[in-house]
Amino acid sequence: MEDNTPDTTQNTEVVADTEKVGVSLRETLQSRFVAEDEAAKVAPSTPEQAAQITKVDAKADAQETPTAAPVQERVAIAPPADMRKEEREAFLNPTAENAHILQGYLSRRGLETQRYFQQKTTELEQARQRAASLADVVSKYEPEYAKYGMNIADVTRRSLEWDRAMQANPRQAALEWLDAYGLSVDDLLEHTQNGGALPEQPQPQYLTAQQAEEIAQAKIDALLQQQQQSVLAHQNYQAVQSFIATKPLFKDPGTASQLEEAMAPIVAALSGNGQSPQEILETAYTYVTKGNPTFAALASKLEAPQVVEQKTREAEKAKRATKSISGSAGSGNPRLQTKDLRSNLQRRFYGGD
Repeated sequence: MEDNTPDTTQNTEVVADTEKVGVSLRETLQSRFVAEDEAAKVAPSTPEQAAQITKVDAKADAQETPTAAPVQERVAIAPPADMRKEEREAFLNPTAENAHILQGYLSRRGLETQRYFQQKTTELEQARQRAASLADVVSKYEPEYAKYGMNIADVTRRSLEWDRAMQANPRQAALEWLDAYGLSVDDLLEHTQNGGALPEQPQPQYLTAQQAEEIAQAKIDALLQQQQQSVLAHQNYQAVQSFIATKPLFKDPGTASQLEEAMAPIVAALSGNGQSPQEILETAYTYVTKGNPTFAALASKLEAPQVVEQKTREAEKAKRATKSISGSAGSGNPRLQTKDLRSNLQRRFYGGD
């Protein structure tokens, strides 16, 4: 027996009757639905997704929260080297009770500085007067010696040395003076016997090719050695600057001066053992900071916050790594991030998740 009932399960099309409403389907849906609200109303299917949504909201709130003002970096300052015992204690632990000790130190240092400045001013004026009188004498002869490339200071120094030698031992100084100019006593006697006529000048001696090459090679070797020393000095300077930048104790000029003075003999003693400049500086720094109570206390105060901050960063990093694990694969349906109106409607009409 045949069943003549029409099949209504296939080829069925649902058409919205917009004429009864008087507006289009798009306008009706747009007035009832907002894409962002609909996407926000999609409930998470698993507890892991709910936790992830909470974490995203907390992150957004944290981004909107204004950042706190940066904390000013602390600079360690060692007590001045000329402080007395009670002044050093007051400097390291200032209180209202020991403020008069620091005031007394500042007053004493101000008076000493003023006296030192006055003394140096007087000495500078005296030196200026002496230099002015000497400059008046040598300025008359300076152009003549400058034509031969001679420094007037060198000429003055040699003249004074010859004068002192003549006062100490005139005969020996006279012989050395004649020898310095290529003369001897016999030349003076011959000059007297010839009636003051000048002797014949010897013919100039020219260098051979081998001698010229040897002189040139010596100059080249000297230049190469000087260049190597300059490169080594530049490398050492860069190593020192890089080392100082990593140590908080060098931020204060006074503390850095005392620290460098204490490290200098240790660096000099370790320079010839084949270590790199960084290793030598680190060894000297560790020896001084661990052996000097003042530097040890300052270093511990600065290094303690850095250690705590580093441990805090490591804990936060581990915590974020733990929170990033949302569960095993396939545990629940993923949340659809649909912010487009058309996509949201298609998902609802066609039965999408």
